[in-house]
Amino acid sequence: MQPLLLGAGLTLGLASPLAAQCGAQKVLPIVYEAGAQFGSSLSFVDGGMAVGAWLSSVFALQGGAVFLAEGAPGSYSLAVPVGPADASSGQRFGRAVDGAGKWLAVGADGDGALGPDAGAAYVFELTPNGPAER
Repeated sequence: MQPLLLGAGLTLGLASPLAAQCGAQKVLPIVYEAGAQFGSSLSFVDGGMAVGAWLSSVFALQGGAVFLAEGAPGSYSLAVPVGPADASSGQRFGRAVDGAGKWLAVGADGDGALGPDAGAAYVFELTPNGPAER
């Protein structure tokens, strides 16, 4: 079964005939990044799902990213990469992801603001205008 291309952000498809019978959905980023670890962490939030890719280089070399997929299981659409305002190489943003309603918490265990690999946690509010770092 071929995946369905849905625009700037996600390719949706079914992994196998058994997955199709169970109603499973495979969510993939459109932009392929070898070793980005897309899917290593995820959380459901209001209006969709947040998927971590802690070695993504979208914002900084292996700085990490979180992709927001809007919709509900079986109908996810546009995925938007989210990163911290202070993105830096090796930050590993997206290593941990957790959401509650309109709030999204993202761990970056490689953040070096307080020293090498000291780590940081970021909080975003998911607003109608997009995620806002708080």
